[in-house]
Amino acid sequence: MGSDPSKVDAAVLALVYGDAQLMALLGGAAFFGVAKQGYETFAIVDRLDARADDNCFGEAAGETFLYLVKAVLPGTATTNAALAALRIRELFEGNETLTIEGYALQRPIHEVEPLREGETSPDDPDRTVQHWGGHYELQLQRTLITRTTRGDDHAVSREKGIGVDGDAVRQSGLVEQVDAQRGDG
Repeated sequence: MGSDPSKVDAAVLALVYGDAQLMALLGGAAFFGVAKQGYETFAIVDRLDARADDNCFGEAAGETFLYLVKAVLPGTATTNAALAALRIRELFEGNETLTIEGYALQRPIHEVEPLREGETSPDDPDRTVQHWGGHYELQLQRTLITRTTRGDDHAVSREKGIGVDGDAVRQSGLVEQVDAQRGDG
């Protein structure tokens, strides 16, 4: 099986949920997509976009993900919302160490756009909720690629593991074939 995009979702949520400082500001609650009923203070992680990145070989081995990561807090006071947004930025902006099964970061995580929004309830104008955080982009390289090739009379699935060897990315089997054809191997 190839790389699984749901592993990216889980890793981003785990980064938020695993930060004690952020969770202290948000009552220990973090959710993917939608918060559970009854929570007023929490973090939300939601995937806004995911796309395959084409390369010169015609097969996309990279993917770009865009996430909304925000703190949601009741009230008009913005102090804790600002602290939570700052902590979210510290966790994500420039992060080079996020570990995702089946993927490797191609570059540090990048904040695309900050989010600072107060929302007043249409049913109760005295009820305000703060939404603070940002949109974060992850450019990833799949470390497990699944391809289907034609066998004699049926399709054959094969996987290639990609590892890092110095500054070069090497694919098991393919690099050796190229080296042998050039006379380097």
